[in-house]
Amino acid sequence: MEDINSQNLISQTTPIVCEECGHAIFTPVYFLRKVNKLLIGAQEDGIMPMQFAFACAKCGHINSEFKPEGLEDDAEEKKDEEKKSDLIIL
Repeated sequence: MEDINSQNLISQTTPIVCEECGHAIFTPVYFLRKVNKLLIGAQEDGIMPMQFAFACAKCGHINSEFKPEGLEDDAEEKKDEEKKSDLIIL
């Protein structure tokens, strides 16, 4: 009985595909944040794993719907910085 219900449920869903390459298989990934030692009361800065998301198994892209709130801006800023560092100014 479970198989019939599962198949019926799946038929009523829509696939999620990578926004960049269209691939439909994803792997779990975590966002890591450095935490100042004063905030956590430790002798050294710490690393805090944040909510995990899913990255495309083919190209590594993380769809915007999977990114935790507030971390989208960080990713865009890093991309902008990387683009600037590739520029050659004469």
